[in-house]
Amino acid sequence: MDLVFEKLFQYFILIGFFIRVFCADDNDSIPRPQYQLNRCFTYKPNSRLKIDEDQVVETTDSIEFKDDCLRSCLKSLIHEAFVCRSLMHTPKDDGCKLTTSNSEMATLEQDRKGSIFDQPHNYYENECAKFPLASAIVQAKLYGYRGGEGVVQVAQRNGEFASFMAVLDQLDPNKTYRILYTRETIKDCFKEKVNDLKKLQRLASIVSDSTGMAVQPWTEISWFDILSGDIVDTTILLVDTHLETVFDCGHFTIRGDTEEFERIRNTATKSCYMSLIIFFVLLFVMF
Repeated sequence: MDLVFEKLFQYFILIGFFIRVFCADDNDSIPRPQYQLNRCFTYKPNSRLKIDEDQVVETTDSIEFKDDCLRSCLKSLIHEAFVCRSLMHTPKDDGCKLTTSNSEMATLEQDRKGSIFDQPHNYYENECAKFPLASAIVQAKLYGYRGGEGVVQVAQRNGEFASFMAVLDQLDPNKTYRILYTRETIKDCFKEKVNDLKKLQRLASIVSDSTGMAVQPWTEISWFDILSGDIVDTTILLVDTHLETVFDCGHFTIRGDTEEFERIRNTATKSCYMSLIIFFVLLFVMF
């Protein structure tokens, strides 16, 4: 019997090793900011949405390039005055039309070839504005005394790993930041010392671009679970990796219907208990 438990212990150690090697997030391989920005959108060239003018929001940002239009759309996820679900960009004059609709809500049509009246449009659908279906969702609005702002969202379905998305703006350009979290209450994020920050857990690392925006499209994470424990009021801190100081911080709150969130979480807890019971029954039968 002792030999059996020794073998089981060795198997668990081996499984833990493979998870650490193949599933861990590698700080040294953080994708480039422009790549992350474009990953938030599905691109359809020479296409436009057939929508009414009241569904178009003219951006007040200065638009010189296509990426400026994409950034303007993502900022709506922070400010929430409206939700930019897609945009249409005209390359000829760098026109930028943000819309509250997408191809699931309106007809996507091709530009008329050879028309002398209309400029060609490129259509971009905002995938970062879409939540995974049937998910419990929490979000943290981040603010800093130096003007930084952003949003971090985590969604999770029963029986699956969580996914997270982040849009951060007004950061120092071309810098690497760590998104840390703790379930303990922090009275003043900005007074946290280096040694205190080292004790916190890391959600992800992110890099700002030349304009000071950092984007993380919806990405699966295996090391963070919002369906177990008390996730509400979890503190989120954005830390400058060079200065080791807190740039922004905020707290997780439930997004959407609280009752639906609790229903999904309770279902996940019951499934976990049943899995443990089945596991121990199988061990008893085998040995």
